[in-house]
Amino acid sequence: MLNQALTMNKMIPFTLLKLGRTPLETRYVREATVFVFRDEPTWIAFWRNSSLPRLSLRASMLPRVDFTTQMVMGITAGFRPTGGYHLQIDAIEVAKDVEMERWVIHYTEQMPDRCVLTQQPTTPSLFILTAQSNAAIALQGKTLTYTYAE
Repeated sequence: MLNQALTMNKMIPFTLLKLGRTPLETRYVREATVFVFRDEPTWIAFWRNSSLPRLSLRASMLPRVDFTTQMVMGITAGFRPTGGYHLQIDAIEVAKDVEMERWVIHYTEQMPDRCVLTQQPTTPSLFILTAQSNAAIALQGKTLTYTYAE
């Protein structure tokens, strides 16, 4: 929960990274979490420690990131019992109080209702690219339910 004494007004620009399958999809992450990668060694180690099966002899190509000016964040809603869940980043705001600056990532999780779904557990996630910052990161989520019409 966010402290009501915070002031939020400045929006942080971000770019969605289209990476295909990612290591977050195969991890058991219990609840909504943000993984912050502020340097290249940490980013590379995250991908090398993946349990994703290699379906080709070619290694996945990571996007080039200039970690002197940029950082990558991986956001997950946490473990879900089936497929059909999706994430969307709505905005990133700067929250300031007397002690520190923090970024608040506002996201929406789309949740299926009365749909035919894959019966495999999933960890819906996405990755974004932002300006480099040492600010603390907080998540503020909401859930929308959708139904497929027959």
